[in-house]
Amino acid sequence: MDLKTQNKIKEIVVKGGLQYYEAEVSAIITKILAKGCKVRPVEFKGPSMLSTTPDGCIIQVGVKDRENPFDIIWDFLHEYGHFLSGPPKSEDLRLKREELAWKFAKTELNQYPKLLLRKEEFETYREKCLNDYHRFPHLRICDISPY
Repeated sequence: MDLKTQNKIKEIVVKGGLQYYEAEVSAIITKILAKGCKVRPVEFKGPSMLSTTPDGCIIQVGVKDRENPFDIIWDFLHEYGHFLSGPPKSEDLRLKREELAWKFAKTELNQYPKLLLRKEEFETYREKCLNDYHRFPHLRICDISPY
């Protein structure tokens, strides 16, 4: 693993307070990078998102001051789920795309026994996000209120 990747993982782990889960964070980030996506941890609590560029894709997740540090991991898995579900088609409904991304995220989660101990937290966060997509379809993420 190169130094740049190590530094990104360390940034996510330290700023997110996920030291005890460094191996899992490292495995997830390494898998994302191996698929050709870049990873961008950001300082602010803002939208997690998958952006496509001519050079590939970028997964951006806020890593600082999260209510629950594990939401950082869930967001990385969810955005990776968007990547795995492929590019959206014009007929795709947003909610269906979100549900599919969460389905892929859950499949990924199942590969990490230590994170599976927190599966209930994952499910709670997933439900909160999906409920927010219903209530506020114009929003990009589940943890920002329109007020």
